[in-house]
Order: sequence, then structure tokens, then C-alpha cells
Amino acid sequence: MADSWDDLRERFAIVSADFLALASQVNAARADEPGVCGHWSVKEMIAHMAAWDWEGERYFRELHAGGDENRRYNVADFNAAAVEERRGQSWEETLDELRRANMTFAASLATVSAGDRETDTHYASWLRAVTGHYEEHTAQIRAWLGEEKTA
Repeated sequence: MADSWDDLRERFAIVSADFLALASQVNAARADEPGVCGHWSVKEMIAHMAAWDWEGERYFRELHAGGDENRRYNVADFNAAAVEERRGQSWEETLDELRRANMTFAASLATVSAGDRETDTHYASWLRAVTGHYEEHTAQIRAWLGEEKTA
């Protein structure tokens, strides 16, 4: 049985809050250390997550307006551009941007009606993907900080 929209929203809220709390514990002096996610630093990881949260909110607005639900992304290019765009930000600025993007994306979830969800599965698919994204990167930060072993 598929998760209900409310269950998906609640899971996203819990997972993203956990990530933000963990990221807030990272010492600014270590934020640019490579190796958290491949060669990325935690700051670069957070920069790319902010970009995806902004993109999710934009995508939902476009779906509401009848936009292309089958959009394809070159993920590597999107991620590289997101990191480069935020390179000049401080650690706190990058973390603050993710907080804003996260709140904006979370608010966009409330704009998705039952009718939207019934006629277009892209809303739930995107929300599942974003939630999984937060879970994946939470595990990577924990491993990098030495708080948990990765399998």
C-alpha cells in the first residue's frame, strides 16, 4: 500500500529536520573539508541540496500551471552549477539558504490538492526522492563525523 500524502509530508518534515539539526552541528572550520559525499565538502553538499529544494518548489508551481511533468535533468550538470553558484557564500550563508529553501519547499507541499495528487503522481514521486536525498546525505554526514558506520 502506498504511503498517504500526509505520511509522506510527515516523513519529509522529520528527515529534513534531522538533517538540518545535524548540519548545524558541523564546525564552520570543517565545512570546506572534502570527502563527505565523494569529493564534495559538507558545504558543497548543502549548496546542492538547497538548489534541489528550490527546484522542487519551482517544479510544483509549474505542475500546477500545467507544465511539463516529464522534465529530465542532467543531474551532474545541475549539481555542478548549484555548487558553483554558491561557492562564494560562507558556511552560515549556505546553511541559511538551505533552511529557507527547505521551508519554501515544505510550504509548497501544502499547495498540492487531493485532486492534484490523484491525477499526477509526479508530486509524490518528487517528495519521495527529496526525502531519500535528505536520508542519504544525513548518513554521509554522520559517517564523516564518525557518528555511524556506513554499510
